[in-house]
Amino acid sequence: MGAAALVVLGLAACASAPPKVRSDVTAFHNWPAKLPSTSFSFVVPSGMDAASIELQNYQTLIADQLARYGIDKRVESGGGLRVSFSTQVGSREVKVREPVDPFFYGGYYRPWGWGPYWGPWGFPERQYNVEVFVRTLKLNIDDASGKRLFETTVVSQGRIRELSAVMPAMITAAFEGFPGESGKTRVVEIPLEQPLAAAPAQAEPKR
Repeated sequence: MGAAALVVLGLAACASAPPKVRSDVTAFHNWPAKLPSTSFSFVVPSGMDAASIELQNYQTLIADQLARYGIDKRVESGGGLRVSFSTQVGSREVKVREPVDPFFYGGYYRPWGWGPYWGPWGFPERQYNVEVFVRTLKLNIDDASGKRLFETTVVSQGRIRELSAVMPAMITAAFEGFPGESGKTRVVEIPLEQPLAAAPAQAEPKR
């Protein structure tokens, strides 16, 4: 299989289940029992456009989550907590295996090209490659002096490359159980607000 991962698909998908973003969330923190301030401001990293509407949308989502925990006084700059974040999208190739129902082709006839393999389902199977996107959110909270109080990394993988589609769910995942157990990775599933079509496969089934 080389470096490609192997994904096995079941005979039927749960089409009725709402789509979710599954994220691995790892947080480290020195969160105080009582905050000295409930005000906060965003720190925009160098190289990022502070006027970006997309960036401002993410800031609003983060501010909404902070408000759940009593950090609800947003200021433009100076004083209070300092919140910063960054995002990244990468990709990797995944090999997919899925069963082919032989009765669909009439009896036990197997079309040429599906490969000589029969899967664990008792049916022949086909294999093909798809591109899976790895989406990462890193978020930090420092106090007014610059001391780090909280940092978290949220990683999700899926066929959707657009950050705008998955970021609401990933930001929500970052604050589930905030501040959480320091140093422990948790799996958090959050429903997609507005599902988008997955990116097209990079290769068709072998023929």
